[in-house]
Amino acid sequence: MFVWLLCAVVLTIYGLREPKIINFEITTKGIKADKHFYSFDDIDSFWIFYDPPETKNVSFILKHHLTSHLHIPLGETNPIKVHEILIDILPEVEQKENLAEAVLKALRF
Repeated sequence: MFVWLLCAVVLTIYGLREPKIINFEITTKGIKADKHFYSFDDIDSFWIFYDPPETKNVSFILKHHLTSHLHIPLGETNPIKVHEILIDILPEVEQKENLAEAVLKALRF
């Protein structure tokens, strides 16, 4: 019982905090995400999840990182333009939304 109460409190606190704004940039050499840089040599493939208005993300499969995926929300960025840039650099491989992402989407995180 205590564990469920603790989970509810943590999720409530996490849900009420202001989201951190991270700037992303596609460069000629890779993806810059805040202070991190992912070289195209370290990226295996990409996929764009597009189901407006909730879902508009580009997802990268990483080769040699602790986490295997990098998800970038596109916000107001045109996904067609992103696709046109990336398709000349990386292979496009369909990805499926994982369970954790589906739960967070349902909870509107």
